[in-house]
Amino acid sequence: MAPPTLGVLKCTVVSAKNLPSTDRLGKSDPYCHVEVGSVSKSTKVKNNELNPVWNESFAFKVDEGSRDVVFTIWDKNTLTRDDFLGFATTPISHLHTDSDNELRLNIKGALAGKGSELTVKLNPNFETELVKSRKLGDQLAASKQQVSELEGVKGRLEASVGQLERNNAMFKANLEVMQGENDKFKQNNNKLVAEVTKMTAENDRFKANNDKLEKENAKFGANNKKLEQQVNKLSDENNKFEANNKKLECEVNKLTGEVSKMTAENEKFAASNAKLEKQVVNLGAEVDKFTRENEKLAATNKALEGNVNRLESEVNKMTEENNKF
Repeated sequence: MAPPTLGVLKCTVVSAKNLPSTDRLGKSDPYCHVEVGSVSKSTKVKNNELNPVWNESFAFKVDEGSRDVVFTIWDKNTLTRDDFLGFATTPISHLHTDSDNELRLNIKGALAGKGSELTVKLNPNFETELVKSRKLGDQLAASKQQVSELEGVKGRLEASVGQLERNNAMFKANLEVMQGENDKFKQNNNKLVAEVTKMTAENDRFKANNDKLEKENAKFGANNKKLEQQVNKLSDENNKFEANNKKLECEVNKLTGEVSKMTAENEKFAASNAKLEKQVVNLGAEVDKFTRENEKLAATNKALEGNVNRLESEVNKMTEENNKF
């Protein structure tokens, strides 16, 4: 059965410096191999470089069996096996939780010099032994402080207990006196209970009446709302009537002016008609006169027509006579 996982360790291989050179014709081509437990990961190769900068990050799952992070530095070769340049280790238990622990580790090994150094950043997202031990230390200090405070409390409690014993004897004497008072209070309490029962029944009746009144008020409220709506409607109608009355008053005033004007005109027409009637009477007399003259003229015309017809007849005879000659 695999050991339980503690969490994830983020490992950033930052750089190395003063690495040894294993190539006769040039510098080393280094890369860094990182191991945590049974898992290993490698950085990219930096060609012809003794002070490489990688800045590569990896994530490792850490279980309870993992103790150290192991870094090995290698020189990459094409035709032969890679050359071992050195190694460095650091325990996981000494790391701070949720923090980039930047470490400068001395590179060990046969080829590594005194100045060979590897820079890494390690960030665990779980509690390490360092964090746990610090927490335990803090808890231990807090426990000691609590023990000291409890000892002080114990002394104060012992003094309080003596005072309480003295007070208890006094309370016991007072208790007997209070017991007699309590009996009196009990009798009074029974009377009060009876009064409360009576008042409760009265309150129930009042409550029933209040409920009834609330229902009636609700009905009145509904009726009032209806009446308010009707009043508002009538008010709107009255406003319309007032507006129409104002219009009608304007029209009546206008018509009154017209009637006064027409009355004046009618009076003028009446005066003119009176003059015209007189003129008609005069004209009637003239017409009668002309009629009589016309009758006379008509009689004269008839006489003249008779003479003309007779003369025409004479002329026709004379024309016939002349024609004979």
